[in-house]
Amino acid sequence: MTKNDDHISQLKRIPLFASLSKKDVARLASAADEVDFAAGHTLITEGEAGSEAYVVLSGTVSVSRQGTMIAALGPGEIIGELALLEDAERTASVTCETDCSMLVLDRRHFVPLLEDTPALAIGFLEELARRLRDLDRTAFG
Repeated sequence: MTKNDDHISQLKRIPLFASLSKKDVARLASAADEVDFAAGHTLITEGEAGSEAYVVLSGTVSVSRQGTMIAALGPGEIIGELALLEDAERTASVTCETDCSMLVLDRRHFVPLLEDTPALAIGFLEELARRLRDLDRTAFG
């Protein structure tokens, strides 16, 4: 299995990209860069602007909001995906707890993929709608 095949496999497991064809996921994988980060590295700082999302290939990261840890994430998780759509402040900080390998997706490469790949845009919208429903259910029962 090539490294690109591994990236395709990892991306296909993420709900945001699960409905995409292998061809579309391959396009997404080719628009991403694999980057290694050392334990202790801060990927995302709450309140700062960002334009990247990260897919954890290996390692573990912690997510914190206002200094309180709210999640630990590992391989197959995506972090910061809303930054692919909007230029807004980050809502949490993310720090590598271990050495990590990530696929890094940047907005300037992602938006043209959305424009050219309706299934990607629809999948993104469906996942955002699911998250809104979950938040509504949590907040209002």
